[in-house]
Amino acid sequence: MSMIIPPVRTTRPISLVPHHIDPVSDGRMRHLVVPAAVMGDRPMDLESLWVREGFTINDRQPAQRAEISIRYAGDGRSYRRPWPRAIPRLSSGVRDAGQMPVTLSRITLLIETLRVCNIGDLTEDEAMTAGLYYEGDGYSVIGYPFLRPFTDYREALAWMIAQVHSLTTGIDPVEPLAVVGFRALARNISQIAVGCV
Repeated sequence: MSMIIPPVRTTRPISLVPHHIDPVSDGRMRHLVVPAAVMGDRPMDLESLWVREGFTINDRQPAQRAEISIRYAGDGRSYRRPWPRAIPRLSSGVRDAGQMPVTLSRITLLIETLRVCNIGDLTEDEAMTAGLYYEGDGYSVIGYPFLRPFTDYREALAWMIAQVHSLTTGIDPVEPLAVVGFRALARNISQIAVGCV
């Protein structure tokens, strides 16, 4: 069964940590909660986000210049991806998510809802679908199985946001956060975008 997807006109990159790739891809994560500044100047105009993730350019490359061999940090498997002939191939080595070019992105998030609020206005459902799960006596964070559970979902989510975005001071209770509801597609944004990539 094929899915009809309307063309996307406005998009921007979003970096995800490796342990969020599978939950985003399989639907366990359906929201992102990020500092509002991450979404740019006009977040309400966005229709999609193309996912950046950590990756490694493999030492052994295909003979064809139109392909590149990489390993995504999210699953550790090697893939051959199309590569524009006009652009020199990247040298081998590990790259962080911020260095991923759009041509190597494999996941697109179609934005279904977007609102700006502070941490105190988040619902438990938004928090649970943004990377938390309930475990016996509290809220745990996906990707941190040995962390003691938090008693409040807002505390757990604030801790997760601070970790993911390298915020040494944590989340200010009045800092604006963007709550993005999305549908994940296992496609490069260039397959659905119109004139924006």
